[in-house]
Amino acid sequence: GDDALTIDFMNEGAVGVVSVASNLIPGPMAEMVKAKLAGDDSAAADIDAQYTELFDAFLKLATNPVPIKAALGLTGECNPRLRLPMVEMEDDKVAELKSVLESVGVL
Repeated sequence: GDDALTIDFMNEGAVGVVSVASNLIPGPMAEMVKAKLAGDDSAAADIDAQYTELFDAFLKLATNPVPIKAALGLTGECNPRLRLPMVEMEDDKVAELKSVLESVGVL
């Protein structure tokens, strides 16, 4: 799922999202979809804007599921270890992800 495109897809007729971010922020993602389905475009856009930096980080830091596993590890939700052929993110990218998580209020 490309969470950053949820609103765009819903504008074209989608009725939900296959979301990576919902593993970390299930409430806000559900609220965004509910708002959009209810026709409250402003509320949906506000939620989307609040988490845009996070959505972008998931796409640019590493290939899925590496960033979401790292994020869930940073929040204590799961062990961030991966199985080969995937490898953990480099320390500088983990630091960047941590900064994003703090910026959007997840940490």
